Amino acid sequence: MIENKCFYPLISVIVPIYNAASYLNKCIDSIRNQTYTKLEIILIDDGSNDSSADICDEFAAKDDRIQVVHKSNEGLVRARKEGLQLSHGGYIAYVDADDWIDSDMYMRMFEDGLQHGVDMAVTGNIRELPNGASFEEKVNVEEGIYLEEDIHKRIWPLISDTSKFFAWGISLTVWRALYKREIIFNNLLSVDDGIKMGEDIAIVLPCYFTINSIAIISGCFYHYRQHKNSMKRISKKEEYRSSKVLLNYLLKRAEETQMNIMMEKKIVYLIYFQILMASYTLFIDEINGTLEPYHIKRGSKVIIYGAGIFGEEIYTRIQETNFCKIMLWVDSNAEAYGEQVKHPEEIKKVSYDYIILAVTNQDIREQIKRDLIHYGIDSRAIADIDKEFFTLERLKNYLNVDRPI
Repeated sequence: MIENKCFYPLISVIVPIYNAASYLNKCIDSIRNQTYTKLEIILIDDGSNDSSADICDEFAAKDDRIQVVHKSNEGLVRARKEGLQLSHGGYIAYVDADDWIDSDMYMRMFEDGLQHGVDMAVTGNIRELPNGASFEEKVNVEEGIYLEEDIHKRIWPLISDTSKFFAWGISLTVWRALYKREIIFNNLLSVDDGIKMGEDIAIVLPCYFTINSIAIISGCFYHYRQHKNSMKRISKKEEYRSSKVLLNYLLKRAEETQMNIMMEKKIVYLIYFQILMASYTLFIDEINGTLEPYHIKRGSKVIIYGAGIFGEEIYTRIQETNFCKIMLWVDSNAEAYGEQVKHPEEIKKVSYDYIILAVTNQDIREQIKRDLIHYGIDSRAIADIDKEFFTLERLKNYLNVDRPI
């Protein structure tokens, strides 16, 4: 049972920082200016070689709530852990150094969740594109407090909808939530420091295995900046290793919490989704000469439809490998992405073999497909994601995983 607890808990806000000088002033100011003032702000300078360290020290000199740690570069997971171990708050929040938050974010999360003693409080975010455009990404769950039985029935099914590839109900990003200290502490400290992609999934998904209460808040208060540095670039060897470690870790945690039967397919979809979004070269099958999960042959002339994070990842990786010949890159919201991206009307002006639907959300892909067919495009030329491709056995074989750790 959740009780009304009229107290103001200390919230520890942890900001991992690596070469974020261009964004850091706005980020830190947005935290300092919260209407909920009982904050501890921990800035972890992870070996920056720009002016980030100086900016952190300047803020610490004028706000005694700020603690700065300067350390050698060890990666995001290690920085998040170090901040957590130094914290004193009953609740923990994370903010990425290139993002910022609305002034009433933590007050709203207190009023709608923390004062009732919930294990987690989750809100939406606003995605900001490089050209200044932005759009809301709300939590796709009705606002309110959910207890254990309702979490099982209404929250877990929406972590990822396994009837589709891919559909979020609740995004597994660290920065959209406030966590009761023991929840995040027990889960974050067990995460392998070597995970270089999917860090948020590794931290947040196990939290959902162990919480007994959660507050869902409908507003969007966190501003996520999408830019070229938002998605990390790591070597193919690191991509394989990190994906393998992430898969083993999540399957192990699911088994430990007796969630493996319910969560196995969700975990598989989440790993595939992460690879698609950040490491698409893992889907370029050099042996069989196919571009997966579209089954497109090497050397095909392609149009990429979609200029979001996934579309940009596919475009970049195909260009890097010259696996296919890109004839055109289109998006229905082309003006939001710059001159390189064209409107779909341009499709009829070029020769191509396939139109790749570079959108992860299945509902949106199906609408695009209907629109293209309506415009006279041959359905056989529309390359959609084959969700039957995404199996645990294929993933384990692909990553050379004999069995979960």
